[in-house]
Amino acid sequence: MLRPYFILFFLSTFVLLVLLSCAPERKNIFSKAYHNTTAHYNAYWIANEHLKQIDIRLREMDEPNYFKVLNVYPPIDTVRAKNIEEELDDAIKKASIAIQRHPGSDWEDDSYILVGRARYYWADYANAIETFKYVNVNSDDDDVRHEALIWLMRTFIDYDEFQNAIAVSDYLKREDLNRKNTRNWLMTKAHLHQQRDEMREMVRNLYLAAPYMRRMEGKERYFYILGQAFEELGYEKEALKHYKKAKRVAKDYELAFNAKVNMAKVSPIASKKDLDRIRTFLDKMLKDEKNKEYVDKVYYEKAQVEEKHGDLKDALKYYKLSAQKSTKNTRLKSYAYLRVGEIYYDSLREFENAQLYYDSTITVYDKEEENYAFVKARQEILAEFVQKLKIVAKNDSLLRLSAMDSTQLTEFLYATADEQISLEIATEQEQAKMQRRQASRSGSMTGGADINFNALGGADGGRWYFYNPSASGRGMTDFKATWGNRANEDNWRLARKSAKGKDVDESKVEEMMQEEIVLTKEERVAQRLEDLIATVPSSESEVAQLKKEVEDATHRLGNIYHFNLFEPENAISSFEKVISEYPKSEHRNEAAYLLYIIYRRQGNAEMAAFYEKLVKSEFPNSLFAKLIDNPNYEEETDKITAEVKKEYAIAYRYYKAEDFEAAMKEVKRIQREYPENDYSDNLRLLEIMLVGHMESRFNYQFALQEFEKEYPESDVLSYAKLLRSGIESLEEKKKSNIQFVEYLDQKHYAVLLYKTEDKSYRNLVSDIDDFNAQAYQKKRLKSGRLTFDEQYTVVIIDDFATKEEAIAYHRLLNSESSPLNNYKRENFYSFVISNDNWQIFYRSKLIPPYTKFFNKHYIDKYASN
Repeated sequence: MLRPYFILFFLSTFVLLVLLSCAPERKNIFSKAYHNTTAHYNAYWIANEHLKQIDIRLREMDEPNYFKVLNVYPPIDTVRAKNIEEELDDAIKKASIAIQRHPGSDWEDDSYILVGRARYYWADYANAIETFKYVNVNSDDDDVRHEALIWLMRTFIDYDEFQNAIAVSDYLKREDLNRKNTRNWLMTKAHLHQQRDEMREMVRNLYLAAPYMRRMEGKERYFYILGQAFEELGYEKEALKHYKKAKRVAKDYELAFNAKVNMAKVSPIASKKDLDRIRTFLDKMLKDEKNKEYVDKVYYEKAQVEEKHGDLKDALKYYKLSAQKSTKNTRLKSYAYLRVGEIYYDSLREFENAQLYYDSTITVYDKEEENYAFVKARQEILAEFVQKLKIVAKNDSLLRLSAMDSTQLTEFLYATADEQISLEIATEQEQAKMQRRQASRSGSMTGGADINFNALGGADGGRWYFYNPSASGRGMTDFKATWGNRANEDNWRLARKSAKGKDVDESKVEEMMQEEIVLTKEERVAQRLEDLIATVPSSESEVAQLKKEVEDATHRLGNIYHFNLFEPENAISSFEKVISEYPKSEHRNEAAYLLYIIYRRQGNAEMAAFYEKLVKSEFPNSLFAKLIDNPNYEEETDKITAEVKKEYAIAYRYYKAEDFEAAMKEVKRIQREYPENDYSDNLRLLEIMLVGHMESRFNYQFALQEFEKEYPESDVLSYAKLLRSGIESLEEKKKSNIQFVEYLDQKHYAVLLYKTEDKSYRNLVSDIDDFNAQAYQKKRLKSGRLTFDEQYTVVIIDDFATKEEAIAYHRLLNSESSPLNNYKRENFYSFVISNDNWQIFYRSKLIPPYTKFFNKHYIDKYASN
């Protein structure tokens, strides 16, 4: 038996060896074993587990869209990183412990890779790249270096540095990779090609990686991606094989379900028997309780099968059922709506039906979808198309009615009213029958009683209404809300007291009473007849307005048929209606030219020549006449525009360098050398921006206002408006601090402001001059007119040496003998203003503040004197 001091000696020696091994600088066998073990099974292991969980979380955040090829790797961004912030911080902390406390261990390089991965997941690409490069340079383990390079390649891809990613891949291609690194390299290459929309190369690399996936977690996803990609490329046999593999190994039910329905879609169909087999398979899936929440998806796949085999009627039926059943899956609902719209649009050419489904699509369609802009544009054009059709139909009908004599009109509208009311009465009677049948069924369920007690009692226990406190309480509340707190007395409906004791609006009471009155059919027909007659235009101006709306709508329909729907016959019909029925139409020139183009394409030389002659004879100097003579006119104009764009770039570089004089010189030169070009709006806007730097703020603001009038269709109009709103916002801020000068012992002017749109003021200046010539013969006063802002024009009369002279003139100008009495007083301002205040007033446009200043310092003082 060992004595106690021998045991103590051995224990002390062991502890000492362990302590010596813990020292980072020790290189002995005990130290190496200790650091390897502690680094691996402590800090590194915890950090690695964190990153495994992060991989799972990222997959969960990347909500799969099974209608498109799934992502090889989930996208990385700072928004997703925020959701895993705590795990990422802890992973970096733990991996750093393994590096700092166990330097030189076999797990130091692996820990650096974990740090790099965490930085990558943070979307901190620059630091992730440096970390992976460090491992590649400093590690002695080839497998670890290769792993770091694969992560470096993946980081370059998501950092949009594709050439660097390709360079890393080319290097790895020459290296001897282990099984795991080979698989990850091939998958990362697939990720690269997916990001570059290179589907075939993506498939090739995933296909090569497939044999290395046998023991890999989540391999069903990559088999499914291969199935999707092969299907998209048209290799349905390969797609079927990989969908089967995905279904066989899938742990996720949704992925397995989608693999099964996709198998049905790509299964070979050589006969009707094969088709019936697939239909039976999908019908069984509909009945399977496990697929209850995926019924919408099954209907969608049934629709795709039918559409693929030419049965558009059943395809439409199943797409509509899919949309109807999609209560949670808005993405699927939007796809179903879109397919219905596309079938109506592309295959059946039923544009009004297509419009309904494109409208439904856009309400739920994800704006991140690649084709969102295209779908939105088509929805808008169809909405406009249907709107124009309705305008033409409605207005043509009203115009036909307006052309009838009163007897014909009354007879026609009476027959229409009678038909409408008869249909409404029949509908009401059918609804009443249904209600009685429902009441009868409810009554039979309660022992054959005549009264439906459940209906009367509502949902509160099925008791009779007046024995049900909850139901009767609600009824009393509704009653008071409508009628007020009425006493229990005869003729309570006519009592003119409200809950608060105030008079009730008698007209409202009468209106409510009228609702209780049941009209006979004849009375209802008479009312409807009156309503219909009121819709028929009676004045010439109303008729003219309707005709103008039809003219514009018909021309626009022609454009939509020609440019958007590719329906030449309908386009011809619309344009020829414009030509024949509206000979003075502003659209006549364009309509004739487009008829010339359409007939020429159809090979109808006679009609093409007819419309060519019409354009050249009636509009010889128009763009359309030039296009007929020179079909390359637009192309040549485009070449000029291309040259202008190059010159514009030089001017813009001067502008960015703040050499405004050189930039303005360039702009003026371009405008002089290329007076006609399609880039003139851009040039003009650049010129205005230079004005903003070189001239007064007023000139800048005025130039922006004029630009909006001159180029209402410009692509840069929205930017011009943004500039204008910015300067106006700045002006508003400055206006709030503006004060008018109270020193008034200086030259004055008399000022009139009137609304520019009021044409009755066109003789105002001459009337003022005549008045001044008579009242101030010796002084010879001068008056002038200039634009004040968008709303007002200003007339200024100068000049008066003193405030008193100006006030005397103002008093006379506003007397009974003044010519201003011939104009509406509420439409203009009249005041006097000092020279200093005129400068402030004209720049600031502060009309109400100055009128207040004028009243205080002129009118009030004048009156008190």
